[in-house]
Amino acid sequence: MRRYHLDILALSEVRWTGSGEKQLEDRSTILYSGAESRHEQGVALIMTKETSRSLLKWTPISPRILVARFTGGQAKLPVVVCYAPTNVAEVETKEEFYLTLQAVVNNILKHDIMCVLGDLNVIVGNDESWCPQALSRHGVGVRNENGTMLINFAMANDLVIGGNLFPHRDVHKYSWTSPDCAVRNQIDHCLVSWRFHSGIQDVRAYKGVDIGSDNNLLVTKFILMLKRNEKKAPNSEPQFDSDKLLDRTTRHEFVTELSNKF
Repeated sequence: MRRYHLDILALSEVRWTGSGEKQLEDRSTILYSGAESRHEQGVALIMTKETSRSLLKWTPISPRILVARFTGGQAKLPVVVCYAPTNVAEVETKEEFYLTLQAVVNNILKHDIMCVLGDLNVIVGNDESWCPQALSRHGVGVRNENGTMLINFAMANDLVIGGNLFPHRDVHKYSWTSPDCAVRNQIDHCLVSWRFHSGIQDVRAYKGVDIGSDNNLLVTKFILMLKRNEKKAPNSEPQFDSDKLLDRTTRHEFVTELSNKF
């Protein structure tokens, strides 16, 4: 994080069980949200010591989503870390993910500076004529089904997809490479509230970073002054048993309850 001057680092497919927070050797803090017993999926957020002082609250939503809320100079900054299902996943699984994500977003205040980060497993392409507010012309690839779902989500919530704003070479846009190096795609993304998109200075992927993954490090430079939280951030809320979401009725009740959670 020091090498790339990162204040926060979102991680996807962490595969840790349970949820909680830990302090690392460099005094940074990691927040994580995973499945109760299975080592699959999982998301995490690492904060520097300085950034952690601005943390107000965080909530482990599911093995695919966590949200952390920071205090800023202009407004609060809720950061939503995601790990979306792949494009070949069952439609019901993908719809469940976006229903849960939308329920989280519905509880974020309109004047907050929302930021959605992570491996969203989408290709959005560069057809800006379809949705110019959410998408610019500097994407790569041909939009797939997941890409359509993400763009619809972005438009519904006044978000801009940051990686499409900057005219980098394609090699600096690809965030994922297949194990045989035959396929490269731009599947990791950073979405920011449209009202604050001028604060995005750059979004770029970096190859050669030793992160033990087939994904490249995606760095977003976003100008925002954080304020120190004078009160100690409360402990995270307990995480639900994600295995119960396999039941359709329970899943519907969960999404409804989540709409009134925060």
